[in-house]
Amino acid sequence: MPTFRRINLAVTTGVALLSAAVLIVTTTQIYQEKRSSLTAALREVTRAANHAEASFNRSLLGVDLLLAETGNLIILPTQVLPASADERNTRLLRGLATANLAVRHISVLSNSGVVMISSDDNAVRLGIELPAKFLADVLAQTVPALNISAPSVSFARSERVLYLARQITLGSDTSAVVVAEVSIAALTEAISLGLDNGGFEITLERANGELLASVPLQQERLGNLLTPVLSATMGADRPWIDQTARLSKVAALIVARPTLYPSLLVAAGMSMDTALVEWRQKRKYVVIGAAGFLLIIFAVGGMSLSYLGRLRRAREEIAQSKATVDQALDSMVGGFLLLDSEGNVVTWNQRFLKIHPWLDGVIAHASGYRACLEMTAEQTLPNASSEARNAWVARHAIVQKIAAAEHEHLFPDGRVIRVSERRTPDGGYVSLYWDVTERKREQVAALTSKAQLQATIDAIPDFLYEVNMEGNYHSYHSGDPERRGTRSKALFSKRLQDLLPPEAVRLVMEALAEANAHGMSTGTQFAFNSGKGKKWFELSVSRKPVVEGDAPQFIVISRDITASRVAAAEIEHLAFYDPLTSLPNRRLLMERLNQALDTSLGRGHEGALLFIDIDNFKALNDTLGHEMGDKLLLQVASRLIGCVRQSDTVARLGGDEFVVILEDLGPHEADAATKARIISEKVLSTLNQPYLLENSEYSSTVSMGVTLFSSAGNSPDALVKHADIAMYQAKAAGRNAVRFYDPAMQSAITERVLLERDIRSAVMRGQFVLHFQRQVTHDGRTVGAEALIRWPHPTRGMVMPGEFIPMAEETGLIVQVGLWVLETACKQLKTWQGSEKTRDLQLSINVSANQFRQANFVELVAGTLLRTGATANSLTLELTESVMLESVQDSIEKIKLLGQIGVRFSIDDFGTGYSSLAYLSTLPIAQLKIAQPFVDNIGTNPTGAVIIQTIIGMARNLGLEVIAEGVETEAQRAFLEAHGCPMCQGYLFGKPVPIAEFERSLD
Repeated sequence: MPTFRRINLAVTTGVALLSAAVLIVTTTQIYQEKRSSLTAALREVTRAANHAEASFNRSLLGVDLLLAETGNLIILPTQVLPASADERNTRLLRGLATANLAVRHISVLSNSGVVMISSDDNAVRLGIELPAKFLADVLAQTVPALNISAPSVSFARSERVLYLARQITLGSDTSAVVVAEVSIAALTEAISLGLDNGGFEITLERANGELLASVPLQQERLGNLLTPVLSATMGADRPWIDQTARLSKVAALIVARPTLYPSLLVAAGMSMDTALVEWRQKRKYVVIGAAGFLLIIFAVGGMSLSYLGRLRRAREEIAQSKATVDQALDSMVGGFLLLDSEGNVVTWNQRFLKIHPWLDGVIAHASGYRACLEMTAEQTLPNASSEARNAWVARHAIVQKIAAAEHEHLFPDGRVIRVSERRTPDGGYVSLYWDVTERKREQVAALTSKAQLQATIDAIPDFLYEVNMEGNYHSYHSGDPERRGTRSKALFSKRLQDLLPPEAVRLVMEALAEANAHGMSTGTQFAFNSGKGKKWFELSVSRKPVVEGDAPQFIVISRDITASRVAAAEIEHLAFYDPLTSLPNRRLLMERLNQALDTSLGRGHEGALLFIDIDNFKALNDTLGHEMGDKLLLQVASRLIGCVRQSDTVARLGGDEFVVILEDLGPHEADAATKARIISEKVLSTLNQPYLLENSEYSSTVSMGVTLFSSAGNSPDALVKHADIAMYQAKAAGRNAVRFYDPAMQSAITERVLLERDIRSAVMRGQFVLHFQRQVTHDGRTVGAEALIRWPHPTRGMVMPGEFIPMAEETGLIVQVGLWVLETACKQLKTWQGSEKTRDLQLSINVSANQFRQANFVELVAGTLLRTGATANSLTLELTESVMLESVQDSIEKIKLLGQIGVRFSIDDFGTGYSSLAYLSTLPIAQLKIAQPFVDNIGTNPTGAVIIQTIIGMARNLGLEVIAEGVETEAQRAFLEAHGCPMCQGYLFGKPVPIAEFERSLD
């Protein structure tokens, strides 16, 4: 052993020394390659920085010279020029602007920021939105020089730009500023084209780190301060190595260069990952080569150590082999016996002696096994004769000459031993012995249990079958002996879908899913129509134990519960339904009324309870008999069901009293009362129709009481009592009437009925009038008016639109009212056309949703214009966003058709809709009307002001007129004027007034 240790130590030491040498050489080479790659990458970064410096210098210097040339070429007077400036200067600026691809436009601004001349007409018309303080900084310079603004967004082009400006002097020594709008994308495009490596980051920064341009262009970071601040001395001789990149913030090489303008620096960077790509490839090859050498060294050393180990282990294995064999034999569960070709004992284990305890001390190595057989025969056949024992020994001796045999032996103590015997290749014999006594007992117990289970299943009267998760039948059992065999054949290879209706299949599959999830499912019931009528079954499902990975199987017991269902239905019907009419009785009525109250509480909707009593019903019973009375009750019940919705409840309290529960009549009490009144009158009218009793007509009336319910403080009994009281009030009023329990409610309903009647009368008698409200420009000039309807009622006084328009819309009268407004407005336009003072006025009228949705709306408007002789160009129809967006295509077609004859359309209350922006460009409208709530927010809510500015800007870009309504203060008017809203309407300029007063206000 000492020799083996010394040799192993020498081999291990040699391997370690060679490995160390390989690692040292490899590390040195990798380090040198990295330095070489960084040097090459630094040259590339320096080249990129030089290229970027030259490109930015060219671009900035070009724009600087362009601005300086502009100041020398243009001719300006001493005062500020208007938007229609000298065409010569404009053409000159356009020529200079097109000389530089990065310049979008060149403009000359006064010292107050007014655009005097520009190569872009939009700049003259809309102005230029320069960054804050930029103009002041340019004008503050004592020596004119190029100034560069912070990155901005061009309002006209929606792109990021820089404004480059120089101060110039007008003829009268007045200062002005020439400004060039330069596209950042165009400024950086030349740099990108000149770089053949996509891995560079180029930035143009101020000395304080403000980012002005970058390659690649990152618009969202323009204007941000980059950290740390660059140093102009950071050139190729003093680069940043392994520092943070300016844009991507990864480790990088960075070289900075100053530009021709002292405050501007250019930086070029390359990420360390990009710089070391080639080095990493070389490093991989070097590492692979070194690893190969190390593998060879380790392989040679390992083979040497392995060879030495095998020599050592061979000696140890020889010593352990016999002990291993003995241990393996003793660990066997069964007995083991090995004989040689002569029948002599070679070896055995301890389990063999436990099975044959009488051979302990008798069996021996190299001894003949026949003596052991004879002793075994004596022990296992104690009562047999010597001839029988000799025959048993002879049979076993013959078995040992067969290649393989297996048999069981019953010992006198009750043990059952299974013996398996095999020949060995050298002619010997191996015998294995297992004590199977317990297994035999379990088999007997299993057979007994199976027989008992089968007897139990046969005693179950229900259907029992086995299915899988897909509903395929596997087995079937019935308590009816006559159906077992035939039913099993019929179900073989069938599915639930083949034998049951779809609804029953769904319920069974849900029960299978529940059993699969929880192991058990009970209580599922289903029905199907058999040849003997409708059958009901109840399921109990249990999931069978399965081995993991196998598909689940289920045992299903299907019990016929048809008889119990029929009995339960009869009991329920007797308990909850009236035996004559089959309507719910008082008990079921109270339950449903409780449910209605709970539903009303949850949803916040009103409901109503109708209490109906047949007038003079006792006289019918007394004169024609109770049979005729019953027939009348049946017909009343049928008519009541036909008068209400399926979700409502009709019940019979008893005698000639019926109750109707009306649910979900809306969230508002007034609306619910109106609906209850309409339904009540329908019921009253229906029940007043003649009845046919035994081929004779019979007329009858009813008295009805109505009470509303929501959820607060009403019990079912109280509600029935209230409705009963109201019913008696109807009877006291002369019968054949409807009364509400709440007198105030009755008064409100009456008022609504009277209002509807008055509106109809007003339409017929022409009681409506139009008032006109001025629409003006900011200098007070009236350009039009909006016609607003008013109703001078003979008894109610002046009724405002908010009081009667909702009722007109609800009843459909709004269409007639709208036609009157259109007709009257067109007649007024015709009158105005005859006066020079009013012929140019625009007149706006509101169009309701019901009116606009009419299929012949276009024909009605065109016909009215033709009939009255009014000029279509002077008529503006105002629609809300929601009306036009209900059917966008239909709205577009109607607006286009009327637009072809000159009618203009305006979106009223613009900005309050939910989807107007999505369709605004597709609707052929002429005007946007800013809603009053936004105008009210001016000066109080910044958000409202921003919305107004957005609407004005959007209208201007789309070429639409814009007018603000509800202007009531001078501050609101000034704000609207400052932000480009040309027209206003509101109490600041005048309230809606009659036509005579309106025309006087025009003087």
